[in-house]
Amino acid sequence: MLRAPPTPRQRHRAAQALGAVLEPLRLRHGLPPCAWRAGTLAMRVWGRTLRCPDGTFEIALRAHAEPAAGQPLVWRRPAALVATALHELAHLRYRGHGPRFWSLVRRLLDEAAAAGIYVAADDDPGERGRGDAKLRGSAAHGRAEAARAARADQRRLARVFQAGQTVRVVSGSPRLAGHTGVVERRGRTRLLVRLGERLYWIPSAWIQRDDESTTDASL
Repeated sequence: MLRAPPTPRQRHRAAQALGAVLEPLRLRHGLPPCAWRAGTLAMRVWGRTLRCPDGTFEIALRAHAEPAAGQPLVWRRPAALVATALHELAHLRYRGHGPRFWSLVRRLLDEAAAAGIYVAADDDPGERGRGDAKLRGSAAHGRAEAARAARADQRRLARVFQAGQTVRVVSGSPRLAGHTGVVERRGRTRLLVRLGERLYWIPSAWIQRDDESTTDASL
């Protein structure tokens, strides 16, 4: 399924095929029916569950990885796609990210692993999923530990910066990378940075000090 280039057609087919593979899990847990489609290239999150006007659900799954500058588009790793799809399936029952939501995600992951659908070795711990640290003790324990370690690194890096420092965005969002700005405020793992006329909360791992630079106001 993931050998052909991730063209729009292939991404859509991959999303629908994954939805079909996960259909027994959806039925087993009594989750509402849903349609599956691929996210667009502009999609920044890994997945999104949408409630349609007629009350039905649609899951948009981002099948492509974060493209490197000047490099062709590539697929996300198979188990990373499965982990995102299961996360979105849980949203068919729980809209928020409360304890019951994460309990269901862990159950879905464990059942998918037992069925050979989720293979932890094929996951991508380098991805940053919302709340991944709460998957500890499940089949995605490695993803959870990677998320905890990354968050600890971001807290450590954030402490390096102070309000008023000039910084450069060196990775992350292609729209922001390469721009310089000024730190307005420091959070636990992110920095509030003024880039041009706008403020952005940016992970500390995406930023480096650039005190000799001038602010790029082109955004």
